[in-house]
Amino acid sequence: MRIVRDFDIEGTLPVVNYKRPLKEAVYALLPPEFKSLRESYSPIALARGLMPKTVKTYKAVASAFLLYMANLGRNCFQEITEDDIHAYFTQGKIGGDQCRYIKSVLQDCRPVLAGSELERIIRILPMIPRCQKVCDFLTDSEVKALRDVIMSEDKLSLRNRSVCILAMFTGLRSTDIANLRFSEVDWEKDEICLVQSKTRGVVRVPMIPAVGNALFRYITEERPEYKSDHIFLTESKWVRPMKGREVYDVSVKLYRLAGIRQDGRRRGLHLLRHHLAVSMLQDGADMSVISNVMGHRSPQTVESYLSCSAELLRRCAISIEYYPVNSKTYMDDETGLL
Repeated sequence: MRIVRDFDIEGTLPVVNYKRPLKEAVYALLPPEFKSLRESYSPIALARGLMPKTVKTYKAVASAFLLYMANLGRNCFQEITEDDIHAYFTQGKIGGDQCRYIKSVLQDCRPVLAGSELERIIRILPMIPRCQKVCDFLTDSEVKALRDVIMSEDKLSLRNRSVCILAMFTGLRSTDIANLRFSEVDWEKDEICLVQSKTRGVVRVPMIPAVGNALFRYITEERPEYKSDHIFLTESKWVRPMKGREVYDVSVKLYRLAGIRQDGRRRGLHLLRHHLAVSMLQDGADMSVISNVMGHRSPQTVESYLSCSAELLRRCAISIEYYPVNSKTYMDDETGLL
């Protein structure tokens, strides 16, 4: 009602959070030229190979930008000024990723819209550096607490235990664990080979005995009789394949049984994925090998895990041993001691 009232009385369009995009009916209020860009983008982006989820995110970010311009009274790209763009990117938490998404949408739509005006806007979009996320990580004591629960025989169901063991020893994402199929498990080669839901890239991970035994026990002793190629099924009365959200529910139970992270901190199975990558780094594995195991598109993605380990950061430090430093630099002013 607030959105309708603001538009009816004040003539303002809503400000949208791209992570929670508004309904399509709201975007129908956009000026024709802006609306045309939204409608043209999806088929162009999908045709050049972007994932549907990526296209949805890029489109939502560009839509928020267009809604802001429409609120300023701009009815076409020609009317958008440099001051308008500067005001948009200084209004709040809008970073380098959003700027990059908007630029990508405008570049893709140049062939079908007013290319010269889009090119002008692309040139004046700010160059905002991309922020490097500091990955959350598990401490040694937390890993031990989780491992004690996972490897116990009586604290988790066979299904939940298999899910957690897969996350701990293979580094697979929650959605890929939920979607794991019988056809993706090669029992003869002790290997799991699947197409990742996030990147659509093929990843192969070795199936060590702990993983294979956990899967076998679940399939033969607990899995309901249900005609589906999906390995993991729900434990409810209405049996169906698991979804990614239900894998997260498994992780919540795991952390509760382990007695850790009950204070609101992150507690998904993705932390086990981070831990596996960090462990491989600490053991000296090549970054390209870790990237292949994790299923990353680029080996550079592994660099974000460097911040998760004090030991790895310590290795990056430059020693001052060979630099001339006056002894008084580290002298206590009160005691005169070094």
